Amino acid sequence: MQVYIVQCEYSTEDEREVKLHVFDTFDKAYQKFQALIVEEMTPDISWIGDLDWKDGQPPEEYEFLSNEEYDENQRQYWYVTDTNDVQYHTYLDLVIKRVL
Repeated sequence: MQVYIVQCEYSTEDEREVKLHVFDTFDKAYQKFQALIVEEMTPDISWIGDLDWKDGQPPEEYEFLSNEEYDENQRQYWYVTDTNDVQYHTYLDLVIKRVL
């Protein structure tokens, strides 16, 4: 049996939190993963939404790594880090774990 975990880790100057969401299917986990990306891109919800994104990329002083492809055989991730202050970051992961 497999479980699908969507992990959201974020950190700012005054807050740090890790949230886990566990699902029984890849489809449900992937939908949550995509929904969290949409939330992060919303200015009223996240500092990331306030950035001046161009062509799917944040400003130069931010590191952005992602694999959002719908593929159960690959790891999905979406990372944004302020390279001037790594304390500011958001990391989203979709991880598959085997349960014995």
